[in-house]
Amino acid sequence: MAYITPEQDFDIYRRYDFSQPFTYTNGGNPVDLSSHTVVSQIWNEERTKKYMDFTCEILSPPTNGKFKISLTDTQTINLPDVAHYDIRLTVGNNSKNFMRGKIKTYEGYSG
Repeated sequence: MAYITPEQDFDIYRRYDFSQPFTYTNGGNPVDLSSHTVVSQIWNEERTKKYMDFTCEILSPPTNGKFKISLTDTQTINLPDVAHYDIRLTVGNNSKNFMRGKIKTYEGYSG
């Protein structure tokens, strides 16, 4: 049986900070992220143009399986109206696609 990467779409507003937390679990139990790295990137749909990387942070304590991806207000200014992202977790030589989805970017009017 093939593994299917879960999808979650986001709405992001230009000129606003963006942050999204996640919890990595296995069988409902948090996975210890002490030896993991997290990478997340934003691309066009065809994956021929990379727009930027999310800042990825494993939250303390890493044994709770929690991490977040984020962008600053100055980064969100440069997002296109529609983009796609993915999140990859790596431990040693093993990588797993954790999540992917679509980003819709709207104008933020304050700031």
